[in-house]
Amino acid sequence: VKRRGETLAEGAGGSEAAVRPTAGDEAATTIVELRDALVTAFRAANDALRLSSGRSAKAWYRRACVFEKMRDPRNALRDLEEALLREPGDKSIAKKRDEVKEKAASVAENMYYARHKELDAQERRLGLADRRGLVLRGAFDDPFDDKGVDFALAQPVARLIEATLEEVDGRPRLAPAVVSADPEAPYLHPHALWTWEFLVQRAPSLLLLQIEDVDLG
Repeated sequence: VKRRGETLAEGAGGSEAAVRPTAGDEAATTIVELRDALVTAFRAANDALRLSSGRSAKAWYRRACVFEKMRDPRNALRDLEEALLREPGDKSIAKKRDEVKEKAASVAENMYYARHKELDAQERRLGLADRRGLVLRGAFDDPFDDKGVDFALAQPVARLIEATLEEVDGRPRLAPAVVSADPEAPYLHPHALWTWEFLVQRAPSLLLLQIEDVDLG
């Protein structure tokens, strides 16, 4: 799974995290490498916010730019609003805020349909109709390719981990049969996991749902 290289220079304190095509053949970077670069920039922006005790408009702005690169305009918009609270007269921040606000409005609607579409697509593979226990586990190095560009980039998908449903002290417990998921196993994206209530409705026999190592937002 390949994506064209992108340049990201939104780190803190003048630092730069970049994904660049190499000279000659414009080599593409993998999804995982791009996520790594974004996470590096995100951590740098968080460090700048912590060092400034949240008072630096520049740090809020830089983290907003990282969120935008992650295809997460809603969180980018929140950070830009924080930046404007600290620098209300800054025209560049206001311009970026207006641009991101438009993206955030369209993403909210698109994501609603995308996550339900994904749940529909994975429902049969997950065997929800007859499943009594379900373990979904995230892995940051998962090579999932969001071909529809429907979801934020730097979040792992949660894949099915086959597990045995046991009863311990009168309570159900899931005992995973494997440590890590098969890369071809059924999955849900964390944004689709926001619809867990619909997932449960489609699994009438489900006794226990266990979700690990993902950020449900």
